[in-house]
Amino acid sequence: MKRRTPMERLMLILAVGIIVVALFIQNLRNVNSYDPTNVTISDREFISVKNVRPARLIIHVGPPKTATTTIQCSLVGFEKAMSSTWNNTGIEVVETQSCRNFLAKDRMKQYKEKFPFVADEEFEDDSGLTSYKKVVTRGAWMPACLGSWKAPTANNTGGIPSCWESYKKFILNHYRHDANKTTFVISNENIGGTLGNFDSNVCAGMFQDMAASLGDEFKIDLIFTYRHLWDLMISFYYYRYGTQATSSRPRFQKWPGQGGRSAPALSKFSGDEFKASLNALDTYNCLRQASAASARVNLHVIDYGRRNVLYDFLRYLSIDNQTANNLIEESSSLGMNQRAEYLTWNDKIAISARKKGMIPPGVVRRVARNTIDKYLSEEGERSKSIFLEFNCPNDLIREEIFSASVELYQSVFNATSLEAQAELTASFEDAFSSKKICDMDSDAFLLNHTALQKHLLDNSTWI
Repeated sequence: MKRRTPMERLMLILAVGIIVVALFIQNLRNVNSYDPTNVTISDREFISVKNVRPARLIIHVGPPKTATTTIQCSLVGFEKAMSSTWNNTGIEVVETQSCRNFLAKDRMKQYKEKFPFVADEEFEDDSGLTSYKKVVTRGAWMPACLGSWKAPTANNTGGIPSCWESYKKFILNHYRHDANKTTFVISNENIGGTLGNFDSNVCAGMFQDMAASLGDEFKIDLIFTYRHLWDLMISFYYYRYGTQATSSRPRFQKWPGQGGRSAPALSKFSGDEFKASLNALDTYNCLRQASAASARVNLHVIDYGRRNVLYDFLRYLSIDNQTANNLIEESSSLGMNQRAEYLTWNDKIAISARKKGMIPPGVVRRVARNTIDKYLSEEGERSKSIFLEFNCPNDLIREEIFSASVELYQSVFNATSLEAQAELTASFEDAFSSKKICDMDSDAFLLNHTALQKHLLDNSTWI
């Protein structure tokens, strides 16, 4: 064998060195430009916990007024408490509508420390409500992306909204590089109303493609909470025109006729406005079609009227019975200082009183309704008599509400038996006879309550 000359040996050493350096540089580039979608199952270590718990994305769509705030604030509270009970569940909260924790700098810092391969350039585009940066910092709002998505037609069902890329990167980084994370939760009741506008076949294609984009390990669980439609309507009405309106909406800070707006009659709200707000039946049909079309997408229904909604939700997260009970015991109860219907009623009484000249012109609307609320609470008038004067819907509106409620009930539970129909009818009649579906008649209330009239006409009341 011919021996190499010193020069040939030197050239060989240099060539090997160049190859080694090139491979090292390429490896650095691969780390800095990491794309979780390019990582195959064999590229990461499977530890025992991920062999036991399957990879799942939970999308909780509400609808509103089905204990969504309780669920979301509990999830955030569990996360914040960082108890061992919660940490052992393997759950990562991705987005909630309520009880958001806007510690953007802290979240971004923690994320970069946890995943140092993520480049700063990935966060430069912060436009819209579903950018990668907003997903990381818990400021994202998926309904905005779904609402602006130009969804395909029923005959062309493929495709995912562009915002999904941000969620996908966040989820896969945690799943592939955080040993404990296997379950990811998006809980936003406004998602449902948006999905209700899609063709059901489009829904099926979108969720199927979402599951595929996360990899073969993942399944998607869709959670829908059923509540009697008339009950939803009542609760949502008082939320919109009581809690939400009197606390934040500008049109309810000014008097009608001065740029403000009064709450519509409950019977009027039961029509187009309510249907457009919740879209509960169309939302359910979308989810049902998505579940039927793919083995990787599953629909779960929680019955609001029969069970503890928070407990059922935790159980759907694959949390065992004992752990679910422990978490509920650890969480603090949530409540409001005022019932939402009282806020709405106080506002209606204030408008009626002002029209009758019982409230001085310079008194602002918020002060007027707070004054009425204080008087009724202190004098005990509310508990004695505020429930006595009501305007109830006519038979036609009553039948429309009941028919829509039956349609949703039968779609969700496939319940067409005479027994089921009788049970639903009895529940509706009970709600109607107890005046839950009726408006408080503020004019009649004032007419019959001379003590309140006297209080409002007293100038010292407004000093």
